[in-house]
Amino acid sequence: MGANNEVIGCEFLRLYHSAIWLSDECRVLGNYVQEVNRGGGNEGIDCGGDNAEVAYNEVCYSWKEGIDVLWGCHGTRVHHNYVHHMRDQYEDGNSGYAFGAGIYVDAAGQEDHIYIHDNVIHDCNAGISLNAEIYSQGSQNLYNVLVRNNVLSNIKYSGVSVANAGDGGRTWNCLILNNTVYGHRYSHWTNLNRGVSVNRYTSNTLVRNNLLINTSQGVYIDPSVAALTTADYNITAGAPMFVDAADGDFRLVAGSPAIDAGHPDPLYNDPDGTRNDVGALYFQQTSSTREMDVRYAEPWNFQPAITNGDLTPDPADGTDFGPQNVPFGRTDRRFRIHNAGGASLAILGVNITGAHYADFIVIEPPHFMLAPGASTDFVIGFDPTAAGLRSATIEIESEDTNENPYVFAIAGVGITGPPEIAVSFQSAEIAAGDMTPEVADGTDFGHASVAVGAVAREFVIRNQGGLDLTLNATLQGLHASDFAITTAPAAVLSGGASAVLGIAFAPGAGGVRIATVRIDSNDADENPFEFAITGLGDDCPWLQDGAGLVAFEAEACHEKHPGILSFEGFNWITVQDATASSDAHTVVPNTGNGLLTNSAGSLNAAHLDYTIAFMQTGTHYIHLRNCATTASGADDSIWFSVDGAAPVNATLRNNVDWGWTKPSATFTIAAPGEHTLTLLMRENGCKIDKIVLTTSSAYNPATVNGGLGPAESVRAQCDLGNQPPFFLSDPITKPDATEEQAYSGSLASDAADPDAGDTLTFSKVSGPAWLAVAADGALSGMPPVGAAGLNVFTVRVQDSGGLADEAALNITVKPKVPVGLSGWAVY
Repeated sequence: MGANNEVIGCEFLRLYHSAIWLSDECRVLGNYVQEVNRGGGNEGIDCGGDNAEVAYNEVCYSWKEGIDVLWGCHGTRVHHNYVHHMRDQYEDGNSGYAFGAGIYVDAAGQEDHIYIHDNVIHDCNAGISLNAEIYSQGSQNLYNVLVRNNVLSNIKYSGVSVANAGDGGRTWNCLILNNTVYGHRYSHWTNLNRGVSVNRYTSNTLVRNNLLINTSQGVYIDPSVAALTTADYNITAGAPMFVDAADGDFRLVAGSPAIDAGHPDPLYNDPDGTRNDVGALYFQQTSSTREMDVRYAEPWNFQPAITNGDLTPDPADGTDFGPQNVPFGRTDRRFRIHNAGGASLAILGVNITGAHYADFIVIEPPHFMLAPGASTDFVIGFDPTAAGLRSATIEIESEDTNENPYVFAIAGVGITGPPEIAVSFQSAEIAAGDMTPEVADGTDFGHASVAVGAVAREFVIRNQGGLDLTLNATLQGLHASDFAITTAPAAVLSGGASAVLGIAFAPGAGGVRIATVRIDSNDADENPFEFAITGLGDDCPWLQDGAGLVAFEAEACHEKHPGILSFEGFNWITVQDATASSDAHTVVPNTGNGLLTNSAGSLNAAHLDYTIAFMQTGTHYIHLRNCATTASGADDSIWFSVDGAAPVNATLRNNVDWGWTKPSATFTIAAPGEHTLTLLMRENGCKIDKIVLTTSSAYNPATVNGGLGPAESVRAQCDLGNQPPFFLSDPITKPDATEEQAYSGSLASDAADPDAGDTLTFSKVSGPAWLAVAADGALSGMPPVGAAGLNVFTVRVQDSGGLADEAALNITVKPKVPVGLSGWAVY
């Protein structure tokens, strides 16, 4: 499902694929999932978005993983789920798929800040698996993951596994805290089960306060990462004294050796404030006090509580917000209030005081009432109004027995940073170097009529830095002349300021048209800022619908002809008119002299041609939405003609406001197919907005769409033939090479073809002999000694129909130099 959606309280049974696939900012709560992913290619619940929440779901008796956090998620929380009886694909005779894990963090991308807590998992091949997988596109990384307070039992392999599928990626900063793993109950699984497994290519893993019982090995650490792993205060043997392990009740009973046996640092204390127990379910000790502590809520930091009265802001506990540009933007910090007492705690408010209180704001307030052991978050934003150190004080009012208010200092630094360019269309950001135009970000302009149509877009350029940003925008590429900059941005943008870059698409030919927007600036790492734009030149005919109606704007003609002979000097032009349905067409110059010379019907007059695919034959009626420039009647008529026949006079309105007229004259279509309607100037000064043709004599467009008439018809599909391929830029610049060192690259992403599925073949036309260009665009070779400097090649791309394009390819060759000279190759 797309972003910002919720799936709550649904049931999914016997599916061939995943039950739920969620994206950014989604919540999946309280669902029941059984016997899904029968095809084996997916998981029960797939979480592929940032800041998502998967909670209170039951996933069971299915294939492969129960819940999978994948594809580069950030800030995702998986908690209070019940996952059991997940099957190994191999057990059912399938091949090529992973084991049946309860929860799997599958970092097929840069994945971080994942929080997995308070889940119950049993009877699965694996419990919770953290893995940076390696795919063909390159290395993947998984980091900053918290696994805490989970209960896992009857697990075939590892209860919790920290791993890496290959040596190209990394897994680091994984915290495995206060989990209970009760191993297998089946004798044929002997020596396969581990409580926690930390494997190679991992680093900075912490395994602490875990209760790992009835496993073949409590904590396994690969020897290659032993120095990079901390494992302490875990219990891996003995009788932990559960309430009823056989029945899945892993609560501790009085006298259990796991009570108060955790790490002595108060930062790990139980909710009641006593020393931490080992395992997921702490022994229920109570008190009647209301006791608040406050911490930086980043779950991967686990810094000690912020002391009441702490007046020294520190980045480690989130109270030092660091630098933030003054003109714009904001830095947010999330803090967590925890009720460590045994009675309910009321939070009465979060106030900001101090010298620069106006530079800080409460973005998200905490909940009002906290039960014993419960927590709530609040968010503070730092938006400096001036440069330099900015400081304030947080005061939390509550019913805390002895710490009301709870006070601590916060600070940040306002800075004036370097210029930083950003470009967007409406709410969509455009990345530097984006060569894939899309409708969503405005870079795909869509359709426009050839020679006469125009589509406009307004992009916004922002300076996200503090210092001035200099700008110069130009258009480049194969069809740059089909686009025009209509609004140039300011030459200089101050910090936080923005400017409009207006671009219009007016195609000169049919088919796909593409160009590149280049913005030169003083941005340090995005200069020039380039992105591709495209549009479709549309010269296909208008299509009559099944009811015999076709409608189109006057400016959407297929051809436009100026007057000749006695009509020389007159032409139709597009004019802006706020009261027209879009733009309008009128004849210039408007001499105001009434009838022009040669006023009898003549194809020599300035005229507009419209090609229409007629589906019905017989009598047709024409309706024109028009207005005059004077009320005298001196400019109240035009002519119309079909397929070059003698023009017919069409009397128009002589009113100065817009309205519809239906000339008494009609025309006949004898056979279906493409026919040409021509509108010819008779008197200069009339304005035409829209044309409607219909087979019904009773049709009245004035009653449709508030008087504007029907929506514009669709165009018929027309065969544009084979369209040539083209290079996205000319010249093409590739990374530097070095003398006597192997060079490789590719041109595959530097060319495109309007025809979907067309096969492109690359070749070298000219240039130094050391570089070879393979048919698939691969570049290879070794520049010899003496090749240093700019090497220029001519390369070619050709489609399967023989159409081709050529461009220059620039590669700078560096000389081979001795060891020790920074930035150059070495012997």
